[in-house]
Amino acid sequence: MDELLKDATKAQIEAITHLEGPLLVLAGPGSGKTRVVTRRIAWLVEQGVPPEHILAITFTNKAAEEMRDRVNALLDAPGMWVSTFHSMGARMLRRSANHIGMDRSFTIYDDSDQKRVIRDIIRDLNLDSTQFKPNAVAGRISRLKTDLITPAKAAAGAHDFFTEAVSKIYPRYEKRLLDSNGMDFDDLLVKNLKLLTESADAREYYQRRFRFVLVDEYQDTNRVQFLLLKTLAAPQQNLHVTGDPDQSIYRFRGADIRNILDFEMVYKGARIIRLQENFRSTSLILKGADSLIRNNRERKEKELVGTREEGRKIRVHECEDEEEEGNFIADEVLTAFSRGIPYSEIAIFYRVHSLSRSLERAFLDKGIPYTIVRGTEFYRRAEVQDLLAYLKIVANPRDSENLLRILNVPARGIGQATRDRLLAFAMERDEPLLKAILNVDGATSIKGRGLSAVSSLAGLFRLLLGMAGRPIADILTELVGRTDFKAHLKSKHPESHEDRWENVAQLVSSAAEFEEKHEGAGLSAYLEEVSLLSDVDRFDPKAARVSFMTLHTAKGLEFQTVFVAGMEDGLLPHSRSRDSRQEMEEERRLLFVGMTRAREELTLSHAQRRFRWGEHGYSRPSCFYDEIDPAAVQQDLPPMEDVSHFSVDRLVEPEPDAAIRTGMMVRHSHFGVGRVLDISGSGPSTRITVDFQNHGRKKLVLMYANLSPIEEASW
Repeated sequence: MDELLKDATKAQIEAITHLEGPLLVLAGPGSGKTRVVTRRIAWLVEQGVPPEHILAITFTNKAAEEMRDRVNALLDAPGMWVSTFHSMGARMLRRSANHIGMDRSFTIYDDSDQKRVIRDIIRDLNLDSTQFKPNAVAGRISRLKTDLITPAKAAAGAHDFFTEAVSKIYPRYEKRLLDSNGMDFDDLLVKNLKLLTESADAREYYQRRFRFVLVDEYQDTNRVQFLLLKTLAAPQQNLHVTGDPDQSIYRFRGADIRNILDFEMVYKGARIIRLQENFRSTSLILKGADSLIRNNRERKEKELVGTREEGRKIRVHECEDEEEEGNFIADEVLTAFSRGIPYSEIAIFYRVHSLSRSLERAFLDKGIPYTIVRGTEFYRRAEVQDLLAYLKIVANPRDSENLLRILNVPARGIGQATRDRLLAFAMERDEPLLKAILNVDGATSIKGRGLSAVSSLAGLFRLLLGMAGRPIADILTELVGRTDFKAHLKSKHPESHEDRWENVAQLVSSAAEFEEKHEGAGLSAYLEEVSLLSDVDRFDPKAARVSFMTLHTAKGLEFQTVFVAGMEDGLLPHSRSRDSRQEMEEERRLLFVGMTRAREELTLSHAQRRFRWGEHGYSRPSCFYDEIDPAAVQQDLPPMEDVSHFSVDRLVEPEPDAAIRTGMMVRHSHFGVGRVLDISGSGPSTRITVDFQNHGRKKLVLMYANLSPIEEASW
């Protein structure tokens, strides 16, 4: 017991030792929340709670594995579930899907599978693929599902050209998945909620099984996840959630910040504990981040309490264009490395992936090793997806969608005409495509070379299906050999076949490693893990490379030195957020998350001009600069001999009769119209306080505010 509470703060001890009833732990960044959750699990077991009665949920496989390892280091806890929401859903459905008339051998369709199916449907409906992009349609369908809107309700609520098209695609998409016994990521949650809602046996079983439910990153839960947790915890109300409204950054995926803001209203008598001490970042970084996030309305009040030294000020650097920004950051990285900071402790964040291009050029020119953290990319490569498609069919013979993908991969003489005849034959017999292939001798419409090619494919699948219980690496090795996959790669990709062959070898190795780590798990479990990987799951924090990633990907990570590039209006905050207070608050939370990843050094940079949409355009520094406490900031100024790209009023003190005066009405590009209440300071540090009509009082840095005087009549 003493060991579990060792080195814990008073607030942490309160959270660890809470026994029964709903609990909300408001955990600021770097406040030791993972330690609290893992020690609380161990404490519950110490109190006599059987491990199998505990369910712990987090958002990434990497975080789940870390939590599992930490718990196992504290005690032996067999039978406890530690997983992501989607892994939990898959596991429950694998066990209990038959309760709602579903086949438990379903295939999990990842985002690339999903978009491929949607692309086919768009083509079948003769819709314009330039107007209805699979990405946008998939995103809309995902939101409909997580909001529990059925195809029928979506059709009834269609109100414009796009939503009307989606209402036609959505039911066809659902049928294609159903026919192939497939589920997308959202189905793992929606079907799981259906299971717990419609099957009393399943609901009662899981409610008895999980007497204590612990959830990390609760601020990122959506409506379906909220209802799943509410159902699971209904009898005992032993729901312990940890989160921070200030770090809710997944609204675009359906996350609902109200889930955490309204927790004590939903769970009456809930205990609320605030973890406010930050053990990660220096005090000046925290001061800057805290002053920024206090501009949000949708939050729960808390203070970031620094436990470390003051440290360096947050550095703000202006560049002429993106090329100069890339070179500046690369040079700063080399300087940091020369001071003994390893590359693995340096990260560059940005709002959108396109900003990485100029950074990559600079890093390549200067020979700095780097990695772009998009961990799922390996499993999205064509040759890897092709081989995984074969495995998915072995695990789920009804999976016609993946079978269509590899019908002629490698090329075996099955052309479009044979493909169409096969589909007609399967439809005529009302059976899955694979069964039709295995019975192709009965298809009178398929003859000659086409019949020979399909018969050969049938023989391959008979062999692979017969190996279903064998090691996955053995199945892959047999598949690669039987199809002469190496020759296929050399023929189709002469310039890159060696790299692609290396990817095949890596896939075989990954399967072997999985089975070594998860003894007896089997093919379905392997495919499930591969499908549910997130961007950070394959990230190696010890690799001797600088990390490039979006601010969304940075969540949950930390580095000694952090750069946030592209701090410009239109990028951060993103242009899509301009007309919505909720969107602006999420953009602010996104920057807050990025700033609080830094332990020692934080640099924010922006460019005066940036190449976008095929041309160079002028950029305005992010309005978020105005919200960061100037006492925490060091503003880089150019040397006096190179001031041509700075406006004169940035380098001289404003005169008392300058254009902007106290009492004047002014307009700001984002905050709108307001009255100047006060002007203080001098030179580059001049601050101006404005009372805006729709946004209240804001204290801005005058040289970045870009305020325009207006007539009183505009107020």
